[in-house]
Amino acid sequence: MALGEQLILEVYRAVRSGPAWHSTLLIITYDEHGGCYDHVPPPWGATPPDSTAGEFGFDFSRFGPRVPTVLVSPFIQAGTVFRPPGPTPLDHTSILATIEHRWSLPALTRRDAAAPDVSGALTLTTPRTDDPIAGVVAPAATPIPPELAAQPSHLEQIHQALLENAAAAEK
Repeated sequence: MALGEQLILEVYRAVRSGPAWHSTLLIITYDEHGGCYDHVPPPWGATPPDSTAGEFGFDFSRFGPRVPTVLVSPFIQAGTVFRPPGPTPLDHTSILATIEHRWSLPALTRRDAAAPDVSGALTLTTPRTDDPIAGVVAPAATPIPPELAAQPSHLEQIHQALLENAAAAEK
């Protein structure tokens, strides 16, 4: 996790010190929820991207578990917690919707056409000049001891077991 936090801090500092900072929206989000428990069940009412059913007949009419997302811009008021108006929550397709609305592009699917965008979080008319994380230091990553570095990771072990199970099932 420390390496991920270091990466985010390095990206933020690079973007913030770049020439386009005063016209930038940096979106930091996660691909999935990471298996963490969430007391809020995923809501129904998502617009499917198309009429194709997914694996096991999944129809994409339900949103997935909540994932953390951070919006970073000099046009966002400090301390903002953004939720769009209306019943449709933000999801990964909200990033697409934001890009499509900003540059007047057509939607890729029905899902992103129905998604709310995040532009409502950009409430300031002049960019902020403060650096809210000035002086922040990312945690140092704990080095992996050499005797552990040579061993397969937990994910590699799971992958190997899945491959062996699939091979056994084919026989």
